[in-house]
Amino acid sequence: MKKKLFLILICLTMLLVGCDKKESSYKVTLDINPSIEIEVQNDKVKKITALNDEAEEIVNHKMEGRLLESAFEDILKKAKEKDLMDGEVLNIVFGVDNSSSDAEDQLRDASKDTKIRINIIVPDITDEAKKKAEEHKITSAKAAFILGIIRFNENLKFDDLLEKSIRELSEMKQTGLYCDEGYTLRSGYCEKVIKEEEPQEAGNTCPEGYQKVKDNCYYVATTKHEPSCKDGAELKDGKCIGTERVEASVHCSGNGSYNKNTSECEELVFRGVGNISTDSEGVTTTTCPPGSNLTTGNKGKGCYEYKKSAPSYTCSKGTLDGTECIVETGAKEPTLKVVCDKGLTKYKDISCLDYKKKADYVKGLTCKGNARLENDRCVYYETIAPKGK
Repeated sequence: MKKKLFLILICLTMLLVGCDKKESSYKVTLDINPSIEIEVQNDKVKKITALNDEAEEIVNHKMEGRLLESAFEDILKKAKEKDLMDGEVLNIVFGVDNSSSDAEDQLRDASKDTKIRINIIVPDITDEAKKKAEEHKITSAKAAFILGIIRFNENLKFDDLLEKSIRELSEMKQTGLYCDEGYTLRSGYCEKVIKEEEPQEAGNTCPEGYQKVKDNCYYVATTKHEPSCKDGAELKDGKCIGTERVEASVHCSGNGSYNKNTSECEELVFRGVGNISTDSEGVTTTTCPPGSNLTTGNKGKGCYEYKKSAPSYTCSKGTLDGTECIVETGAKEPTLKVVCDKGLTKYKDISCLDYKKKADYVKGLTCKGNARLENDRCVYYETIAPKGK
């Protein structure tokens, strides 16, 4: 009897707990370049919304009603198909309005299941970020991410970063580099499209992301570029600033004059007429105070002290360095030097190759020179050094 009562109590307790259970609901946003909002209820997608035109190609309303992790898997696959990867990694700015949810863990699990490497960026969403998001019709997470970038770089403006890709914003955040308007930051340098042309007929070519070296295709790893200057020029704000040394202007105090031979200022200082005496034979003698001598100066004949002093130097332009002025001679574009991580090999000062990753030729369109094949077009870029903080 006691055993039956105990079982009844357990069942009643479970029923009460079940009745008191609340539904879990929250919103998730993902910014890849497509911006997507997902309303989640009890780990299932209640509603999915494309927040910009790019997201229309990613969002499928058939995802609604499915488990969140399953929807994440589809989003990651489509993002990869749309060539939104940064090399082998997909950068995602992630936002969730419920800190107790496990949505981020589910996104990581989706990454493992699809074998797509992701970099999840979770910015701190402040009231300022929410206000900016509402003003510019973007997600609060993206607004917070942009604010985090410009907080440490006063040269950047919020409005100027709105159209930047998440890949470019991520690189700006990591490196502190940025480009002038019209250029895009990519792998440590700024590039701008200068010409497009039709590709050559299909032939043997390396797969995308691989470089032909002799008769083999090797993987092109993430390439870093360091700007450098020649002829002793110094890198400042993305430009090579040359300098030259010119003589500074020399100044002497009082009535002193500059002696180039001694590099000193020289001046005769009048100390008086001296002590004049006449001897028994009528010869007049002038005696001067110690440190002075009888000579003729700016006050006629008398006792003068021969005084030396250090001159002062000034520059009408440039910076004073000792007795010379360092003057900037103009700004030139720096050269870009490819720097490869350990285990990679430099290829013609263009890229870094991983010789351990090799691929076979494929049939495809090819480009001449240093053009890149993008969306069935051969694209030529102008490349310049980026600017710093």
